[in-house]
Amino acid sequence: MNRLLSHNLWPEVARLAKNTVKRAAIAYVSSDEYLEFGKGDLLVCDAGTNSIKTGQTSAAVLKRAFDRGCRLYNLPGLHAKIVLLNEKALIGSANASGSSAHSLIEAGLLTDQPAIVATAQSFVNQLTSQAEELDETKLKKLLSIKVAKRLPLANMKQRGIKITTGGHRTWVVGTTEIQKKFPEEQKVVDVAIERAKDKLSNPRSTVQQVRWTGNSRFRSTCKPNDWLIQIWRPFGKRVPTMVHERMPVLEVVGIGKATYFLYEQFPKCYSRAKTWSDFKRLAVRAGIKRNIKPGSELEISDHQAYLLDGHWKNE
Repeated sequence: MNRLLSHNLWPEVARLAKNTVKRAAIAYVSSDEYLEFGKGDLLVCDAGTNSIKTGQTSAAVLKRAFDRGCRLYNLPGLHAKIVLLNEKALIGSANASGSSAHSLIEAGLLTDQPAIVATAQSFVNQLTSQAEELDETKLKKLLSIKVAKRLPLANMKQRGIKITTGGHRTWVVGTTEIQKKFPEEQKVVDVAIERAKDKLSNPRSTVQQVRWTGNSRFRSTCKPNDWLIQIWRPFGKRVPTMVHERMPVLEVVGIGKATYFLYEQFPKCYSRAKTWSDFKRLAVRAGIKRNIKPGSELEISDHQAYLLDGHWKNE
């Protein structure tokens, strides 16, 4: 699904945002009329002194969001407008403001394309890691700033924020259930799982894990924000029982001779899974010419992954 929103942008956002955890990077936030942040949400915005003084961002709106349970981050110089709503992303021109909702002509692309949603999620995560988290004391200081509503200062020096986009590989890998337990490794993994929960794009998703050993390109190359398509088979079985649609890698944890890949398992992953024979047929239609086996560790191209996504959803 790819939709260009304009006059209906904010009503559509309000509809999609109901009962949904929201993660967003929005330059200026001065209204919560259509997009109200609260418990479990995350917002990165420009809450610098100049933005507060000029009224582009409202300290009062931020304080209300904070009191409702939203995690807030300040990143002066931010100009992006991205809102993540479950497995959808809105990317466009709109700030969260009254003028945006009622006066300006906005445009935004609403998409559920996994590669774009994952890249947008990565973008917000990278901003969060480089931004200043706002607590009650900092918000109180922002509330004390007198709003003059003058034009923003020109030639402000930008911070050295580093963002990478693209380059996220898609891997087709054969997995099976593990019979042996690794309690000492699991202690480390459990800590990483709690950390990875902050990166989920859907509040109903869960963090799952795959343990990998041996020397392989997949193990050495797969990174966070890559994607996994899992060919699943029960222990001791030769024929896979299902193939899961691609899901994003959140964390990669190396422990001794093993590497754990923590990934986001979407709520409907089982109902959307394909049989082994159906998946092989879809792979051929997507132009994947290499022979895929139950134990494969295969990287496919972005174009092949995009085509596979389309065929997957249409059947």
